[in-house]
Amino acid sequence: MVKLSRARIVCTVMAVVMLAGCAAGPQGPAGAPGVAGPAGAQGPASGLAASFAYSTATNGVVTLKNILVNGGSITAPVARNSTITVQLDYTILNIACRNCIDQIEIGFSNSSPSQCIYNGIPGVSPGVSSTKSFTVTAPATSGVYDLAFDRSEGFNCDQALASGKWWSGPNTFAVISVQ
Repeated sequence: MVKLSRARIVCTVMAVVMLAGCAAGPQGPAGAPGVAGPAGAQGPASGLAASFAYSTATNGVVTLKNILVNGGSITAPVARNSTITVQLDYTILNIACRNCIDQIEIGFSNSSPSQCIYNGIPGVSPGVSSTKSFTVTAPATSGVYDLAFDRSEGFNCDQALASGKWWSGPNTFAVISVQ
């Protein structure tokens, strides 16, 4: 025969009652608050603490992949009016017009496209693929901006950009935090 102390029996019975879902009594008072840790650095005013690039972006006729902004897929915010370096792989095709001259336009989506990274006749599938490195200038005002692309059809890049408009609408491929 095993001899159990009264305290052990009471604890065992209370544990069984609690597991069975029966009331065990009122909750005790809350303990004293713990010591607070040190305060961290203040975050950026723009609300986005990093710039980042999509892994892939497409509008159906242009596909951008392996996109890097300032050497990474996630990078620090950039300074106003600073130079931003972009590297990406692109594929462009034109299934509707096999002999049309197409461009890939680049710029911030809240303004006109600012440059072309491709100008030529891509033809139908598989189209033309290449790697391109280029720079853009960050906006002069702090904030969060979409870096975008579009395809256009003009006789050359100058004609495509002269319209001052996106040909079919900007497509975001990176988000840039400017501080």
